[in-house]
Amino acid sequence: MDFILAMFIFSVCIMIYYKTLPNVKLKSENPVDEAYLDAKAIASSVVSLGSPLNWTNDSVQRIGIVDYGNEISERKVTEFKSMASSDYYRTKTMLGVTSDFIVYFIDNEQAFLDINNTGVIGFPTVAESAAPDYTNVTEVGCRNLVRIERIMLYNNSPAKMVIFTWN
Repeated sequence: MDFILAMFIFSVCIMIYYKTLPNVKLKSENPVDEAYLDAKAIASSVVSLGSPLNWTNDSVQRIGIVDYGNEISERKVTEFKSMASSDYYRTKTMLGVTSDFIVYFIDNEQAFLDINNTGVIGFPTVAESAAPDYTNVTEVGCRNLVRIERIMLYNNSPAKMVIFTWN
């Protein structure tokens, strides 16, 4: 009887381990790698429909700024900006990142694209000082700055979402 109970407890532990393993984000010892992984996590979350589909700051379960057809939704970008401005740390938690970040958009000519007057989204002091001249983002005073871009559609034209992360 003891053996059966021990095998049952062992099996439950193994099942719990393998159920939670995919949800564990591996922590990198290299701060640049950590910032890069966070930038990728932000991009993969944000370039989605979000959850629920018509999420608001109050109802959001997953942040996403596109509608069907992968076109940038002005309403969702505005909600994302509102969320990041009102509770930046909640936004980081929702995105599953520990690095600080900003997100902004540029058009084909590399000109700043101010979608629905949102400016720069993210870390409050940088977002305020960076808009509309995003070039000073490199002056945040960190050593581990990562930039990634994602090509998206806005008003049926290509646009780039630029994400900076740092720690």
